[in-house]
Amino acid sequence: MVTDAVSLFHRPEARRSRSATGERMRRPGQSICAAALALALGGCVTSPPGTVPPTPEQIVAMSRQGAPSADIIARIRASNAVYPLTVTELVQLHDQGVANEVLDYLQAAYLGAVRSDERNRVYWEQGAWHPYPWYGYPH
Repeated sequence: MVTDAVSLFHRPEARRSRSATGERMRRPGQSICAAALALALGGCVTSPPGTVPPTPEQIVAMSRQGAPSADIIARIRASNAVYPLTVTELVQLHDQGVANEVLDYLQAAYLGAVRSDERNRVYWEQGAWHPYPWYGYPH
């Protein structure tokens, strides 16, 4: 039986892989891709929504409403927020009624983030991943 190339492309059954018994064969790559896609999309669906960090104005409003310092700090900590506030802004927040404990936490969280960034920068510039970490790179 002689077929031309055009008829092969228009017959979908000619392109499908079949086993010896005539059943359609699955490609292993399709199953792996489908499983990876399901895991990726499933992870997006099941992840908890992030907590929106309170703005400095909301922190002032919570302080004026009489919220305990521990509650304000817990809300900031839950959102993983870091506020790069200047000394003037910290003084303004204090003058607007924000408790010292909250201001101390804001400053400590900012300093912790700066230290963490510096550790990461040093690690990747000189890093323990380097074959000879005690030498580092010439500067």
